[in-house]
Amino acid sequence: MKKVWSFVIIALLAGCNGLSNNAGDKNNANEVATSNLNKVTSERGHYSNLPADQLLNTPNSVSNVAPSTGADIEQARKTVEAETDYEATSVWVNGLSMVVPIDDHGKIKTESEWKKEKKRIHRLLIKALPRYHIDVKRDH
Repeated sequence: MKKVWSFVIIALLAGCNGLSNNAGDKNNANEVATSNLNKVTSERGHYSNLPADQLLNTPNSVSNVAPSTGADIEQARKTVEAETDYEATSVWVNGLSMVVPIDDHGKIKTESEWKKEKKRIHRLLIKALPRYHIDVKRDH
């Protein structure tokens, strides 16, 4: 029994010596994996290293603006301007939510008129930007 335990201990120690032939490959792979990291600073000064393609796809991302957001905001504004007599003012995006405040320039007088126009504008925006959950608001 002592011989069996001695053999097991020697086998374990021999396997854990760290002198395997591919140790250099592991270090090189680690360097490659970390070379694509970008340092990100939050508003509170916390640092984080994230892969460049995951900067905007993390739940606790310090940025809520996707790379295509500017073009999407412009598309929302152009859609409202082209299809209505109104203006989309301060459009903003947070993840997959888009808020589109509408300035009607005093043309909509009643709440029922606003509800009809809101539905129409919402349909136009969903057609133009289907990936977003769009909230149309009245900008006074």
